[in-house]
Amino acid sequence: MLLPTTPGSSGTLTAFPASIEKETDDFFQKLYQGELLPDQAVDILRRMKASNVEQDIPVFNCILHTIFDEYRFFKDYPDLQLKITGVVSIIQYGLIAGGLLGLAVRCMLPALRTVEPALHPVGRFTKFGLCGLERFKAHCYEWPQFCSHLLELSRLKKLHQGLLVRFKKLSISMEL
Repeated sequence: MLLPTTPGSSGTLTAFPASIEKETDDFFQKLYQGELLPDQAVDILRRMKASNVEQDIPVFNCILHTIFDEYRFFKDYPDLQLKITGVVSIIQYGLIAGGLLGLAVRCMLPALRTVEPALHPVGRFTKFGLCGLERFKAHCYEWPQFCSHLLELSRLKKLHQGLLVRFKKLSISMEL
């Protein structure tokens, strides 16, 4: 299983103790109500990841689970909450690695491919994908196959010409 599991779990179903779930819920409630700024949230997550405090790692893992579990609902999030979720970038700040990072990267493609009914040319879910992509650009050289998938997205040229140029240059340099 890619997502972190609770100690002693088989990896098939991750159930967190009620106290961990409550702390996770409190974290997201403070974040979405503006009591916690996105940068502060990232600092808390960094601290938890590196912590020796017994409760911090399970809370960190539960927060990651929540983010990945909620991904399927991001397209339905209100604008502000979606923007906040995009800014709290678990990719940009090195909060995840390996297979979990690959999963997060793969979540961006559907968001970028989604053509939503919107008054504006770019829907909310696509904006979320662009926000994630913007935060991922410093790591894109590590994912050449992902870059090639991005170059196949004809709508990316319309959405963010600058990023497309960056990925094209990167693709050319990887071929040399």
